[in-house]
Amino acid sequence: MKIVYCIAQTFVPGGTARVLANKINYLSRIDPDYEFHIVTTDQHGRQPFFPMEGNVTHHDLEINYDTYPSGNSIKKILPALKKRSLHFKRLKKLIFELQPDIITSFGGAEAVFLKLISEKTKLVFESHFHRYYKIQATQNIDSIVRVRYFFEKFFEETYLRKFDKVVLLTKKDQKNYPDLTNTIVIPNSLHKIPAISSMLTNKKVLAIGRLNHQKGFDYLIQAWSIVIKSAPDWKLVIVGSGEDKLLLQNMIRNLRLEDSITIKPPTDKIENEYLESSIFVLSSRYEGFGLVLIEAMSYGVPCVSFDCPCGPDEIIQDKIDGLLVPVENLTKLADELILLMNNRDLLIKMGKKAKENVTRFKDDIILEKWISLYNSIIGNS
Repeated sequence: MKIVYCIAQTFVPGGTARVLANKINYLSRIDPDYEFHIVTTDQHGRQPFFPMEGNVTHHDLEINYDTYPSGNSIKKILPALKKRSLHFKRLKKLIFELQPDIITSFGGAEAVFLKLISEKTKLVFESHFHRYYKIQATQNIDSIVRVRYFFEKFFEETYLRKFDKVVLLTKKDQKNYPDLTNTIVIPNSLHKIPAISSMLTNKKVLAIGRLNHQKGFDYLIQAWSIVIKSAPDWKLVIVGSGEDKLLLQNMIRNLRLEDSITIKPPTDKIENEYLESSIFVLSSRYEGFGLVLIEAMSYGVPCVSFDCPCGPDEIIQDKIDGLLVPVENLTKLADELILLMNNRDLLIKMGKKAKENVTRFKDDIILEKWISLYNSIIGNS
């Protein structure tokens, strides 16, 4: 089976790239006859952050949607149209050469025109955000971008109906598409359940994610200024990189939290961070799923998370294997962190339950659903 995955870039250590690599590696081990082609638009000649096994070929179309002339959005309209035209031409040529069985879009510009490129090839749309995330992400952007988002939302179901399957990460997000009959829910999977777990003895809270508006580290830092008054010997470690790094560093400095908060760059040795932590915290404004939650739980680390759309409430069983907090409620977030910090019996109990409950996301359970999906799509051709 020959499968094409269309994704913006794979050199960024984000959840989508990690999930893609994990899926390819698993499928390659199950069946070496799988042939994978990763088609990027914004790779800039860089290597994938996560290694991929098996018969994998990388193609970069060099569209570079992430580079535009400086200025307001009006000045970017013509360059954007030219990029989309170039994207269409180069992708069409590549698909004609490859003749794949399945093409998967991760929600890039190609999602709108894939059906025009290949009438016969089976199409899968793989969403890694909930439907309305762009609405939540429109703070501090200009009106032209807001108008663009409106039209994208208006036409979204029109092009999504043309896909053979639209794969969503949560049941809650599936309810956001009441008029689509081609949706299916397949959550993210765990690469492995580690044999070892955190001892939960270090007074360290861990957070992981891109340093941007979505991940809500500004909320977390403000909540930590409350936490530290009750737990002055605890430390917060944030692992990530991104456009808000300077803003967050300034916030830490202004709140005089330099001695208790550390921001570390992404690492391929993230296991060590989980093992050295006693609590994991997720402060996102919105998520597609929350892959870091199931990873933390697999190391027996209990999680405190905003109950943001979508994902955390389908991962964490509140007050059983972790704690859910209303979004943007900084006082409650601080209170729940302090609760675990001051109650070691509860911490250990939730950590043990987290490791047990997260097994439902194991590779051999979740990725078998992908195999069944691919086989059913090809079988219907």
